[in-house]
Amino acid sequence: ALACNNIGTVYNHQGNYAKALEYHLKALNIWEKTLGPEHPYVAASYNNIGYVYYSQGECEKAMEYYNKALGILEKVFGIEHPDVALSYNNIGCVYDYQEDYANALEYYNKALDIRENALEKKHPDIAQSYNNIGGVYNSQGDYAKAMEYHYMAYNIWEKTYGKEHKDVALACNNIGTMYNHQGNYAKALEYHLK
Repeated sequence: ALACNNIGTVYNHQGNYAKALEYHLKALNIWEKTLGPEHPYVAASYNNIGYVYYSQGECEKAMEYYNKALGILEKVFGIEHPDVALSYNNIGCVYDYQEDYANALEYYNKALDIRENALEKKHPDIAQSYNNIGGVYNSQGDYAKAMEYHYMAYNIWEKTYGKEHKDVALACNNIGTMYNHQGNYAKALEYHLK
């Protein structure tokens, strides 16, 4: 099952969604048969299948699988577990993609609350939440709030990973974009060039 899961993930990254689904569904079938329908690995398979659908822009199907994962994880771990936060984050991503920013913020903030209570203050998953929340504020045109959250993400990622990591580059790009929106082109260039 683990090999099927990993193969599905590779196919998804390559954009071969049919093969990704095939392998993630195989993994799901094996996990359900061997571990039962309410095991965290089953939830992980549901999240992976949801991500394949999300990658294709099939939001209803993605939401269906993300909610199945959430139901299992809440039952197994309770509502304050980092894996539950991941499901909230994934659901927030679907709402964000659909430009339903109120629900996106609700779910991103649920994920952030859990992560801030369950993880170290400088954990990369907290930075991911900050970055996602900043992205919503950017989409809503609230560049000051977006900047605040993108800086918080940047500070965590840079301290955790160093300057050469892809997440640090993402945060620099986001900060540069905020400066660009505000007309501060010198600072925008500074961050885009980092």
